[in-house]
Amino acid sequence: MIENIPEIGLDVIQVEEVEIKIFNRDRTICDVLRYENKLEREVFTNAIKRYIKDPKKNVRNLFEYGEVFNIKNKLQTYIGVWL
Repeated sequence: MIENIPEIGLDVIQVEEVEIKIFNRDRTICDVLRYENKLEREVFTNAIKRYIKDPKKNVRNLFEYGEVFNIKNKLQTYIGVWL
């Protein structure tokens, strides 16, 4: 199990000479599901649809993160049926 929750899915990218920390696409979708009620429906739906079509998605990471964030049921409902 992943121990440091704030670090889950955190990547570091280089922009010019500056390192920037960002969350990867799989962590971002977990956050979209976690905060579904705080997002506009169109934003939520768009994020899910784009993730499903994304060839760079990592479903293994997604479900691993989903277990840590206790959103496995939401993942099955919104993502699992399309994979």
